Amino acid sequence: MRFDRPYPQNLLYDLMLAQRCDSNLTDEEIDQEFNTVLSSLTSMYHVKKDTPARMQEVIRLYYQDNKSYVEIAKIFGVSKGRVGQIKGKTLRIMRGRLKDSRLCS
Repeated sequence: MRFDRPYPQNLLYDLMLAQRCDSNLTDEEIDQEFNTVLSSLTSMYHVKKDTPARMQEVIRLYYQDNKSYVEIAKIFGVSKGRVGQIKGKTLRIMRGRLKDSRLCS
């Protein structure tokens, strides 16, 4: 396994790298909050090449399914570097949305 922490703590850790965040939520509540933040991408971000659905799927494949950049790149027909760019952009957007969630209260 690539992560020291299971999902969803691995995603929370990556989102909060530069911050201290001790959430008292259960794994199920954290997962529900992430789903809310991910689904909000549709209403806040529209780009032709990186549709919110693709951004959501990259996050799900990487964190939930524990797929590598290479495996995800084959699924989407892009380079592994592009997968990293999509993941990075999605995490930046999600960090901004976390202010409105219960994850770091």
